[in-house]
This record gives sequence, C-alpha cells and structure tokens, in this order.
Amino acid sequence: LGPEKLEKVRDILQKVIPGFAKFTLTLSEFKGQRDMLWLLPKRSAELETLRDALNAEFAAERVGKTERRGYLPHIMMGKSKTGRRMTWMPENFSPQSFMVDRINLYESELTPGSATHTLIESYPLGHEN
Repeated sequence: LGPEKLEKVRDILQKVIPGFAKFTLTLSEFKGQRDMLWLLPKRSAELETLRDALNAEFAAERVGKTERRGYLPHIMMGKSKTGRRMTWMPENFSPQSFMVDRINLYESELTPGSATHTLIESYPLGHEN
C-alpha cells in the first residue's frame, strides 16, 4: 500500500477496533495446507463480526481487494522449503485458549527466501465482555 492508503487503513482501524470487546480465541487443530502447516482456531462469532465490520469499512473506503476465497483464520506454523505437501501433524496437541485484546497492523516484505513482518501499530480492543 502507498502512504495514502496506509493512512486510510490506520484511520479505519482506529475507528472500528475500540468498538469491540476483548474475546477468547481457542486454537484447536492443525491442518496441512499445500506446503504449509496451519494452526486453526475454533469458530468465533466475535472474530467473524470484527472481520465483517472491518471489511465493510475497507470496502466503503475502497482500500484493499475483495478476497474470493472463503475466510479461514489461521497461524502458519511451518512451510516446506522444498514445496512438498505438509503431512506431518503434531501428536498429543491440546487446544489452547488466549485472550484477544488487540489487533496488530504489520507490513510484510516478501523475498524469495522468506517473509519479514514489521509491526506498524497496535490497536487495543475497546472493553471487557
């Protein structure tokens, strides 16, 4: 994003995020996705409502692009450097819950060997549930 669009993103996050309460998210399962290993959360109505509010504001401000794929929140735990399908799955995993109390805006720099993520700003969620 250029500086003007980045400023719009920051304005949207400053406007929307404080209106949402902190919530608990439970990481519940691993999934091999192509050459990546993902950790997936249980379905969260709070996360989906927050995503919908942000998407509406981004669309209204014409920031970003419309995603054609379905929404699948995840944490990438590993990626094969050889491009092989990720088939290894951790054993004895117990779901882990944590409090979501902020949304972070990162800049990603993609290079042939890796991606570097730099925190731009952190936006605290507004209040306790």
